[in-house]
Amino acid sequence: MMVNLESLKEQVKQFKYIDYLRTLKSISEQSWLSTHTPFRVFILRSYSAEMIEPVLKLSLIHEGYHPEFFWGDYNQYAQEILDETSSLYTNKPDLILLLIRIEDLMPDLIWKYVEKNYREWKKEIDHTIDLLTQLFTTLSHKTSAQIIIQNMSLPGIPYWGIYDAQDENSQSDLLQYFNKGIRKKYQYFQPYIFGIIIISSCGKVMRQFLNRN
Repeated sequence: MMVNLESLKEQVKQFKYIDYLRTLKSISEQSWLSTHTPFRVFILRSYSAEMIEPVLKLSLIHEGYHPEFFWGDYNQYAQEILDETSSLYTNKPDLILLLIRIEDLMPDLIWKYVEKNYREWKKEIDHTIDLLTQLFTTLSHKTSAQIIIQNMSLPGIPYWGIYDAQDENSQSDLLQYFNKGIRKKYQYFQPYIFGIIIISSCGKVMRQFLNRN
């Protein structure tokens, strides 16, 4: 089946997940794909996120790239960054996505929130951001790839439910504090780290990335 990239831009707005898979299968059989610019994406992650690959891959193909995706091992992002012989570096990616959830990074902040007060949690967050900064200092010295970092958000309903919104020093406020802290630290890593994303915004951020390169 022939795939028209021009009409695909409108069609994809109505796509279900299975449509991405079918379209990518058809595209893989097209000879013109080999004329697109090679583009290597490496995904570091703390959770299973493989379902985003078809969506991002189709977006890249539409923009004239021939993407190849590589996945780091589950929750091994720190080791992969520190190990110069890891597949992160041997695959020489053009783009690195770091997908880490707050419940994996700071599980007690989510599930045992009541055990510490607001000030204590802020100290824990500052410490975690410092550790991440050390990792990305290492990463920025070892690769010239662009890097996109996932934003931190609550996995569901806040610990105190609807009362969270009524508290000035809430769990949700701590997540905002975390994200602001990341932005402030990582602005010094330009052009290595330029964006913070929520997974649902991957397509939009990917287009922004392509427009900058």
